[in-house]
Amino acid sequence: MKIYSFETTQEIPLSVSEAWEFLSSPANLKKITPPEMGFEITSDLRG
Repeated sequence: MKIYSFETTQEIPLSVSEAWEFLSSPANLKKITPPEMGFEITSDLRG
């Protein structure tokens, strides 16, 4: 049985702290989730 792997990298023109600020916010999940998954936020994110 063969085992395959796929590796990729992507350069993002942001600092680590800027990227973390965006990626760690639940409000941005819909922006980074593929549309075909139909992701929808159903609760209030304002706290």
